[in-house]
Amino acid sequence: MRDIPMFSTEHGVASLILREIVYKKEAYVRIHSSDEIDEFLKDVTGFCKAAGAERIYATGHSVLEGYPVHTVLVGMICKRSLLRRSDAVTVQVSDQTIDQWRELYNKRMSGVPNAATVTIADAKKFVAEGAAYFVFRENICIGLGKVSYNKIEAIISLVPGAGECVLLALNNLVSGEFVQVEVALNNDKAVKLYKRLGFEVVEEISKWYCI
Repeated sequence: MRDIPMFSTEHGVASLILREIVYKKEAYVRIHSSDEIDEFLKDVTGFCKAAGAERIYATGHSVLEGYPVHTVLVGMICKRSLLRRSDAVTVQVSDQTIDQWRELYNKRMSGVPNAATVTIADAKKFVAEGAAYFVFRENICIGLGKVSYNKIEAIISLVPGAGECVLLALNNLVSGEFVQVEVALNNDKAVKLYKRLGFEVVEEISKWYCI
């Protein structure tokens, strides 16, 4: 199912992220403008439910503060020199291994708040960009990840307790003085790990509400 970058009615304009309906029965609404927000929320929820969504989350308007919070996405940074080097090895994903990487990624991230499912098209793009990796330690695949410049965009542990080692290995791939991550505040395990390693919250990226 395709996203709708500009969904408009007489009551407002929003972007609808519908791709997760196929995988999680979830839709996401980013409101751009509305002078009749209550009516517009009826418009977007009606459309998303008709498309198959069972859960709908929205951001972008002050009236949403009256709804239950689903998740808060924040950006965190850490000085790279503060992170110790890892003895784990990163292996770039190839055309031959991307299907395995994608399957593991989607399985592990299925329960993570606001985590997007990786499609086949996404996976091909990651291979072309050289952005996706497996992480091995002592010839055992302990995790996977995705990086871009100075940002680790995904950190996935495949072995209990391996999250720190995976993060440190991926840190060797990024550039710049600081490394960035994004995380949902209700992803307690990830937040605790990042803070323990020295990451600090520097911005609130978005707050999503259940509507």
